[in-house]
Amino acid sequence: MYLKSLNLKGFKSFADRTVMRFEPGLAAIVGPNGSGKSNISDAVLWVLGERNAKSLRGQSMEDVIFSGSSARKPVGVAEVELVLDNSDGTLPVDFSEVSIGRRMYRNGESEYLINGSLVRRMDVLDILHDSGLGSGTNSIISQGNLDSILSSRPEDRRELIEEAAGILKHKERRKKSERKLAQMDAHLDRVNDITAEVERQLKPLERKAKKAITFKQLDAEYQKYRLELAVDDLRILQKRWNEILEAEETNQKKSNEALVVLTEAEKANDELQSQLQTSGENESALGNDYRRVRSVAESINSQCIVLRERRKSYEKELAMGVRSFENEKIQAKRAAQDLESLTTQFQEVERSYNNAVSDHDRIEENYNKQVDQRNELRKQIDAILAEQNALTYRSETIQSTLDSLKEELHDAQVSSQVADAQVADSQARLTALEQKCAQLQLQLDNLDGALLEAETAETHAREELNTALRDRELTRGEMDEVREELTSIGAQRKALEELERANEATNPILSWVMSGDHQLAPWRALTHELSVPSELDMIVEALLGSNMHGLFVQDRESVRTFIDALEQSGETGDVVLLPEKDIFQLASSDDFATSERDHRLLDQIEVSSTYKKGFEALLGAVYLYDSKDELFNIWKRASHGVTLVSRDGCIVDTNGRARYFRKSEEDKANSALLRRRNLVELRSREAEYSERFAKVRATYDQLENSLKELQIASLQATEKTANVRGNRESTARDLASETQTLETLKASHKNLIEEQQRYRAYLEEAQPDSDKLKEELAQVQAKLQESKKQVEDMRAVLTPIQNKVVSISEELQNARLERAKLQEAYAYNERMVASRKQEIHNIEVRSRTAEKRFGLIKGASARVEPLLSTLELLNESIQKHVSMIELKTRETQESSQELHKRIAESTQKVRELRIALDQQNAACSEIRIEKGQLEIKVEAAVQAIITECHTPLETALELPELENRAESEREAETLKRRIKNLGTVNPDAAREYEQVNERYNYLLSQLADMQAARSALSRIVALIDERMKDDFVKTFEQVNANFSEIFSTLFPGGHAHLSLVDPDDLENTGVDVNAQPVGKTVKKMSLLSGGEKSMTAMALLFAVYRIRQTPFYILDEIEAALDDSNLRRLMNYLATVRDFAQFIMITHQRRTMEAADILYGVSMQADGVTKVLSQRIDQARAKEE
Repeated sequence: MYLKSLNLKGFKSFADRTVMRFEPGLAAIVGPNGSGKSNISDAVLWVLGERNAKSLRGQSMEDVIFSGSSARKPVGVAEVELVLDNSDGTLPVDFSEVSIGRRMYRNGESEYLINGSLVRRMDVLDILHDSGLGSGTNSIISQGNLDSILSSRPEDRRELIEEAAGILKHKERRKKSERKLAQMDAHLDRVNDITAEVERQLKPLERKAKKAITFKQLDAEYQKYRLELAVDDLRILQKRWNEILEAEETNQKKSNEALVVLTEAEKANDELQSQLQTSGENESALGNDYRRVRSVAESINSQCIVLRERRKSYEKELAMGVRSFENEKIQAKRAAQDLESLTTQFQEVERSYNNAVSDHDRIEENYNKQVDQRNELRKQIDAILAEQNALTYRSETIQSTLDSLKEELHDAQVSSQVADAQVADSQARLTALEQKCAQLQLQLDNLDGALLEAETAETHAREELNTALRDRELTRGEMDEVREELTSIGAQRKALEELERANEATNPILSWVMSGDHQLAPWRALTHELSVPSELDMIVEALLGSNMHGLFVQDRESVRTFIDALEQSGETGDVVLLPEKDIFQLASSDDFATSERDHRLLDQIEVSSTYKKGFEALLGAVYLYDSKDELFNIWKRASHGVTLVSRDGCIVDTNGRARYFRKSEEDKANSALLRRRNLVELRSREAEYSERFAKVRATYDQLENSLKELQIASLQATEKTANVRGNRESTARDLASETQTLETLKASHKNLIEEQQRYRAYLEEAQPDSDKLKEELAQVQAKLQESKKQVEDMRAVLTPIQNKVVSISEELQNARLERAKLQEAYAYNERMVASRKQEIHNIEVRSRTAEKRFGLIKGASARVEPLLSTLELLNESIQKHVSMIELKTRETQESSQELHKRIAESTQKVRELRIALDQQNAACSEIRIEKGQLEIKVEAAVQAIITECHTPLETALELPELENRAESEREAETLKRRIKNLGTVNPDAAREYEQVNERYNYLLSQLADMQAARSALSRIVALIDERMKDDFVKTFEQVNANFSEIFSTLFPGGHAHLSLVDPDDLENTGVDVNAQPVGKTVKKMSLLSGGEKSMTAMALLFAVYRIRQTPFYILDEIEAALDDSNLRRLMNYLATVRDFAQFIMITHQRRTMEAADILYGVSMQADGVTKVLSQRIDQARAKEE
């Protein structure tokens, strides 16, 4: 695979579309500084996904878009396309040619394309991942970045080795795995927290569930009593309802009788009221007449007052009008005088303004003539100056050509002299090289023997190391298995212990004893002192009953002390205490015990010898049989105090009691004896695996220490072999290189002689050209002097014209100013004349209006006097009519007083009858209210039965009558108090407990799965780390060997190697560079010269390139600091690798150009845009031949 072409448009200085076609081999890009050569390497970096603007020599990513110049507008998009030949299938796509493109817009948007299709940046990086290209690739060395390889930190140089080893993809896998581990740890913490929270919720939920069951039982009984009481209440209310109906009927009859009497009294009262109303109407009519007449009199009085005031107003207004009319006459006279004066002044201003306009036009015409004459002269001078500039430019061009030609002649002479010196130098070097080749051959023979010994020792060390690695991996696998099994056993043990504590929590006082937070007499739990076969678990638990969780103590005194402590603890619950020394032991018939000895239960289980007496008392007289049929046969002849039990769940004793039990599978799984047996077994296995893990761990640590020692020994053997091999290969390369150099010197000597002859021929041809240019320069300079004289003559004529233009311009400005002033005065006077005319017109209008107003006022004043006399006569007549109406009103009032007295007596009687009726109605209302209340109570009682007691009314009424209500109320109150004492009860607690318990078990299983997955992921990370270490060590050794070889080629006689800063930390260790050019002892790389630093850095880069080749390499002026000798060695090395890789070099060096297969010339045009020309070297040479 190689770079086929590069297409640029709008990228930095490449404003126009530019296509650069490449072929395998060496291509050189040349051009002056600032022409845009380095923009080509920036374009390749950018299209490969670079996102750091500083790496592209910019401040922001928008800087890659052509920003315009004085002659070109900026563009809106930058576009670069890279075309790769993929005929060998290096890239993982089914195309023989792959194009990778990138676009950048002004708004900051960026696009990536593969074969013209839009893709993501990640897609581009993915297909380039294993090709050595991509963001941050080391195959593109930008200008000035070469020295940074040596000056950078050792940790940064490590990245070169990692890239060559292909470790980056392993690092990505490791990062992903570590992110997954972090997420998994977070999930584990979360699941652990949730599991702990759910576990914490289980115990209170279990208590709540038990409380809910108790509440349900009590509530059912309470509801029964409540229903009985509610039905009884309903029956009582029905009796009261019947009584109220009878009382309501009686009161209704009394109310009707009172209503008849009241109606008759009210009828008589209404007749009196009618008479009084008639009298009142007459009185009201007189009152209305009186008020009407009185109102008319008041209206006439007010009109008289208004007419008198209006008469006064007319007289006052007539006086003011006379005075105003006189003032208007005076103002009119004064305005006429002002108008006459302003008209005269306006005529004078108009004449002055016309004169000023005439003067301004005359001066402006003269000014335009002078300006036209001046401009014509200026055009002539500008034409001569343009010709003069052309002559000056031509003169400068000829002078520059002469200078360049003179410099080239001087360079040719110097080059000729250098060629002579190089011929003499090459002859001396030939002799020295022949002697050196003989010495190198002798060294090579000695190093062959040393290499054989070092390789044998290295092979032996590697075999021991591989054996140790296999042993360590086997031990690690065994350790992981033991650790996982130990973790699983521990988790099961903790779960059983937690279940034991949960069961103890249901009996707080027993839990308190088990906690150990007290000072009690010595005790032991009964379940800890016996071991029962699994098939007898349920039988023994059934026999022991409440003794199952009993505690053994020493004697009866210990029992008393124990109970005192339990009482002081304040905890609730119950504890069974078994005094081992004083426990009562039942005696059985010796004959029966002897005959049934094989069926004795205690002989079939294991008990502690310390508490054997206690177990004898509890189970010593119990005999076990296979079936109930066998048991019943034995029961007939069993002696007193014996208990018989069968395996199928039947228990009988000699007192006649019999019991049958059958346990579910869940009960069997939750058996206390089974849990205790499993717990003991798990603790034993945990101790066993802990001991085994410790032994395996010790073995692993021992193997790890041995492995480190073997790794150091192997590394030392490898380093020794590498050093010997490096010295041997370096010596062989030196010998080959010196031999090749000898042949090259001979060819170079011949080329130098031919070059010297070319320089001499060039000198002979260039001298006549120089003479012609000098002659042409003299002619141009003569024309230039003549042109300058013409310009001076024209400027002498132009100066007085220019002065006259300035003078006339000032005069024109004054005329314009005077015309503007007069124009403003003309407009002002014109406005003042119009204003005075308008003022006189307004005065005349006001005078006419005032005269009309005076006439109207005089007429109105004459009409007021007769109207006022008529109103006064009418007022006297009305006053007489008012006196007559007042007399009739007094007579009517006296006749109505008698009616008022009779009405008062009738009203008192009606009031008394109404009070009596109201009392009857109030009694009826009270009965109705009580009836309504009773109806509400009945409805409430019915609703209580139906809604609260959840019983149909028909069913409830079928219940028998309550015989003892007080007893039922006491029972209901007792149940209510017990329910209240339970506190808040969650009715869904049982269902919630089942759900939470199911969730808890599910979380435990999920937790186990996640822990197993995390262990597997951790092992993957460890494997990736081991793989990266191995790849890094292997690649480091190869790069080190390549570096030593290439350095000795670039620096004959010198040697160099790489070293690890911290060999014990292979994951993070940096890489140091150690280089010793021939004849020097350098302790720091900073002490090397600029050229030596560049050569050393290139040697390191080429060593990396040899391990992991990329499709192409772009090297930007990497040989800028090299002298001719170092440059020659560099180009010789490139000649050996150019057939296997594609190199694109940006250069100013002639030797590099000569070695290239194709040249690209880059130049910056006048409009700020870069242009590119190409030329194949073989085609150019063919044309010359």
